[in-house]
Amino acid sequence: QSRHAGGADLLFSALAAIPVVIGIQLGRPLRDALPPALFRAIVLIFILSAAVQMILHSHLFPAL
Repeated sequence: QSRHAGGADLLFSALAAIPVVIGIQLGRPLRDALPPALFRAIVLIFILSAAVQMILHSHLFPAL
């Protein structure tokens, strides 16, 4: 709780941000080309599919 981030923590955080920045840059032209409601629906579908995948690969459903 009171730990301060070290150099390794900052490095990993910066490296984890790289795919986010790339995704934003790649998604901007798509966002501009699509109607806002359709773009939001596509993003929601991707988020929901990622959530389902994480749940299925968790220990909640070990037989799947």
